[in-house]
Amino acid sequence: IAALQPTRLPAAAREFVGVVLGEEFVQTAPPTLRDALDHGGPRAPVLFVLSPGADPLEAVFRLAQEVWGSSESLRCVSLGQGQGEKA
Repeated sequence: IAALQPTRLPAAAREFVGVVLGEEFVQTAPPTLRDALDHGGPRAPVLFVLSPGADPLEAVFRLAQEVWGSSESLRCVSLGQGQGEKA
């Protein structure tokens, strides 16, 4: 019954699924930039919700270079304060 407490139910469900179906059903890798590109395509916008100090631009430019051979056509827009008009 303790497993049905709201604070314990997610962990108990993961444990159950891991035992019954296998660990591959509970192990998840975080999505990558390549996953976002493959899922949305080259014309779909990708939004990043960042914590202070995080900067994914280097990884974005590196992916553009890998996929298209150049990052020249890549457009990055900050949605920070005062950027609404530009965005």
